[in-house]
Amino acid sequence: LFSRGWLKTLLCVETNFVPDRNSFADLQRVAKRRDFQPTAVEDLPNEYLLRHRDSNFLFTVEFESLPNYNFDTTASDKLENAPKNRYNDIKAFDITRVKLERVDDDSSSDYINANYVQGYKGRKLFIAAQGPTLDTVNDFWRLVWEQNVNVIVMVTNLQERYRTMCIKYWPEHSPSVYGRIEVKPLDCTFYADYVIRNFTIRRCRTTADESESNNLLNGDCRSIVQYHFTGWQDYRAPEGSYGFLRFMKQFKRIDCTSDCPVLVHCSAGVGRTGTFVAVDSMMDQMAEEGRVDVFGFVSNLRRQRNFMVQSLDQYVFIYKALAEWYMFGDTDVDAERAEEYVVELRQTLNNDSTGLEKQYNLLFRSLEDALTCNYAKKSFNEQKNRFKTVVAYDRNRVILAPRLGHEDATYINASLVRVSGRSVIVGGNGN
Repeated sequence: LFSRGWLKTLLCVETNFVPDRNSFADLQRVAKRRDFQPTAVEDLPNEYLLRHRDSNFLFTVEFESLPNYNFDTTASDKLENAPKNRYNDIKAFDITRVKLERVDDDSSSDYINANYVQGYKGRKLFIAAQGPTLDTVNDFWRLVWEQNVNVIVMVTNLQERYRTMCIKYWPEHSPSVYGRIEVKPLDCTFYADYVIRNFTIRRCRTTADESESNNLLNGDCRSIVQYHFTGWQDYRAPEGSYGFLRFMKQFKRIDCTSDCPVLVHCSAGVGRTGTFVAVDSMMDQMAEEGRVDVFGFVSNLRRQRNFMVQSLDQYVFIYKALAEWYMFGDTDVDAERAEEYVVELRQTLNNDSTGLEKQYNLLFRSLEDALTCNYAKKSFNEQKNRFKTVVAYDRNRVILAPRLGHEDATYINASLVRVSGRSVIVGGNGN
C-alpha cells in the first residue's frame, strides 16, 4: 500500500505490541520510524535480500525517503541557457555548478549543465554532467580543458530505444576541433561490457590568442582516457553487476585526486551518473571502514546535484553491486597467470576442500531472482527437453516462428546467451 502511494507514512511497530482496537493513540505512541543506518559489509547480502522481498518493499521505503532539494538554479533558468539543457527538469544547482571562463564578456558563456560532487570523504572530486548535445559539445571540451580533467566516465550509449541519449563527441580516426580544443584519437580497446579510449587534446591558436600565454597554445598537449560502459539502459540498472564491477575495477586503477576531477556523464547526468559515483565511493568506504552508508551518501549527493540516483532500480543496484563485490571480489585472472592460478585453486584448504570447490560453491550464493521456465515445462513441450532439469528460461529462450494450429511450434530448448561484446550464441539440446 505504501509503495503504491495509498499510505503516506510507513510506521514500523513493535512486534510484541497488541494495541487496543479503539486506541490509535497507543499505536502512535509505540510506533517508530525506520531509520537507515550504515550496513556492515558482512551483512550486505542478507540486508539486500531482506530489502528485496515483496517487490522491493523496504528498498521502496528507503528510496522514497531520500531527500529532494530545491536549491537555486538561476543560471539554468535563464532563457539564453535553455538550449544548453537536454531536459527541462534537470538543472544545475547554483552553489555547486561548474563555471566556465567567460568568452567575449558573454554572461551566458560560463554556463554548462554540470555540478561538482564529492566522493568518499572528499578524496575524489567528480564533475557530474549531462551528455553533450550539438549545442554543448564545444562547451563540454572547454570544461575538460579548463578543469584539468584527464578521466572521462561515460555510462550511456549514444542511441537507446531509437532515442539519441548523447552525441558522439569524440573523433574516431583523425583529429577534430571542437571550438578551440583539438581532440586527437590514439587508441581504442573493446571489452565485453565497456570500451577504453585514449585521446590527446590541445588548445588551438587563433589570431585573438597572440597575447595569451604560450604554454596554453604551444606544446601543452594533455592525455585523456575515456571509460565507456555500454551495458546500461536509461532509468534502469544493469541486468547483472559482474560487468559493471569489472568496469569499476578498471576505473579504480587510475590514481584520481581532487586536483584533477573525474568527469562523469550519462544522458541527463543524474541517474546512472549518480549510481556510478555512489558505487565507487561506497567501495572506498567498504575498504576503509568495513561498512557502507548508501542512504547517507546518496542523500548528500542530492545536495550537490538534483535527482542523483534517479530510480528505484538504480538504488537497488547499488546495494546489489556492493553485496556481490563483498561475496565474490575480483575473479579476473591474467592470461599469462592462468596455469599457475589453476594449480593454486587445486590445493586443499583448511576445511578439506579445494579452492576450486570453494569457488564453485559460490555460484549457488547468487542474489539473482529465481527465473521462470514456464513455457519450457508446458505439457506439449516436455518431449522437446532431453532432461527435465535442463530447460530454457522464459526471458531469453529462442522463439521460433509460429505455425497455425501448433501451439508448441515456437519452442526449442535453446537460449540466447550473451558473451564477449554484443554477440550472442545459441545453446540447445542435441538430437
